[in-house]
Amino acid sequence: MDGINRVLIIANSRSGSRNLLHSFCRYMDCVCSGERWNYSFHKENRSYDITEERLVLKTLADQRPEGMEIIPFYNELIPKFDLIILLSRKNKQEVYESFQHFVNTKENWHTEWNKEDDLEISEGVKNVVDGQYHNINLIRDQHNIPITWYEDLYSGNYEVFKETTKDWGVDTEEFFTYFNPKNRLRQ
Repeated sequence: MDGINRVLIIANSRSGSRNLLHSFCRYMDCVCSGERWNYSFHKENRSYDITEERLVLKTLADQRPEGMEIIPFYNELIPKFDLIILLSRKNKQEVYESFQHFVNTKENWHTEWNKEDDLEISEGVKNVVDGQYHNINLIRDQHNIPITWYEDLYSGNYEVFKETTKDWGVDTEEFFTYFNPKNRLRQ
């Protein structure tokens, strides 16, 4: 990954961002930081000073330091990184379902699960997911960054994967092994 020392992943919930984060960290052998501004995990206000020389940072599209607005925050954060990946899913209904499943069951967010036939999606879940999609689209439009689609990363099709990751500076064959569809959380 010549010239790429810092990677920023801005994602929607339930889009495979944790796997992408850990895949880059294994590949780059660097500092791995997930959701610094998720205050349900981290109670203290996290600075957005980026001091690590080699870093992969993942954040969800609605996370930011307290007191900052989303777009101004990302406008300041993005220039500090060499590679920015916006990660989302084409199928928003599957995001609603996955998010709602874990809200209902309070299980670990990173475990396998099967869809329930009669899963009712709450307005709260819809609002969170819709807000994240809105923010991803705003960031895409302001910074001219293409969206990387979960469905392409996990397609199992090497040619689709290669096209999706062509600008990432990774050994595509090695990186592809991290995205086998059989490893998806939704079974």
